[in-house]
Amino acid sequence: MSIFGRRRFAQLAGTATAAGMLASCARRDTPWRFLTAAEGRTLEALSEQIIPADEAPGASWAGVANYIDRQLMGPFRRQREAYRSGLAAIDQAALQSAGQPFAALDSARQAGQAESISTVTPFHFKNSQERPFRRRLQSRTGTWYESRTSKAR
Repeated sequence: MSIFGRRRFAQLAGTATAAGMLASCARRDTPWRFLTAAEGRTLEALSEQIIPADEAPGASWAGVANYIDRQLMGPFRRQREAYRSGLAAIDQAALQSAGQPFAALDSARQAGQAESISTVTPFHFKNSQERPFRRRLQSRTGTWYESRTSKAR
């Protein structure tokens, strides 16, 4: 004999489905799964500084920020706080020195800020060495960019 009758099971299943739909609808105003809109803009701008568009497409074309955002919902889940605090530190540094968030700065000022944050907010991994935020981000950006551009050839 089951714990739930068919009617009770249908009620619970319907409630769970409706709750899931409401939760997914709540974030329709943003393309981000984990990041806030402000964090997403900062990540996009920073990744574009790491791999800028020139005669070849840059990190924005490759969707680097979206890739990292999706990975923060899965394989990079343990790194969520490191990304969140790293992006916040970058924005805070830009606000202090330029009076605007990092993403709002022009490209030349972003480049200057990006150079000055090379050691901001270390990531802490259990079975790995400590790496500064920007080095970890460069690694992720480069890996995804290379995979995208090799598929486009």
